Amino acid sequence: MFDPENPKKDKPQYTYDFPMPVVTVDMIVIGTDKDGKPWALLIKRGKEPYKGDWALPGGHVDVDIDKTLLDAAERELKEETGIDAKALGLEFHQVGAFGDIDRDPRGRYVTIAFVTVIDGLIDIQHGDDAADARWVKVDTALSMSLAWDHNDILKKIFDEEIVSVCFPDAPEADDRLKVVDISDLDK
Repeated sequence: MFDPENPKKDKPQYTYDFPMPVVTVDMIVIGTDKDGKPWALLIKRGKEPYKGDWALPGGHVDVDIDKTLLDAAERELKEETGIDAKALGLEFHQVGAFGDIDRDPRGRYVTIAFVTVIDGLIDIQHGDDAADARWVKVDTALSMSLAWDHNDILKKIFDEEIVSVCFPDAPEADDRLKVVDISDLDK
C-alpha cells in the first residue's frame, strides 16, 4: 500500500504513483513533384488502432534504442516507409507537441511532430506496422480523414506556413494542388 509519508518505500526505481503518458513521434514528409507541387507521405495502418486508415508515419519512442526524439522519428520513418533520413541527409524541424486527452483510444499519448521536405518523390517501401505507404497530393491528404489528430498536424504546417519558414525553397501553401481524388487510395 502506498505510504504518502514515504513515497519511495518499496518502490522500484523510476516508478511513479501517477499515470504517465506515452510519447510518440510523427513525421510530416513533404515531397515535390516535377512541377514543384507538394505531396505528403502517408502510411496505411496495418494494425489497430485505426487499422486500414491513412496516417502520418510515426510510432512509439523506444526508450532502449532512441537517444533523442529525432532518433525515434528517423527510425520510425525508415521502418514504415524505407526512407533512410540519415543516408539522405534529411533535415527535420520540430513542429510541435500534440497531446489532447482523447487523441488516442489506447490512453494518454503525446506526440512530437517533425517536418522535412524532400526534393522529388523518392521510392518508398512500406514495412513494420504500415500496410501501405504512398505519396498523396497535399490537398488530397488535407481532405482525407486521417487517423488520430493527423489532419490537425498536417493542417498546422500549412496554415502556419511552417514549411515555408523552415524550408524557404519549399512550395508555398498557396501553390498546393487543388485537385482532390482519394478514390485510388482504397485500391
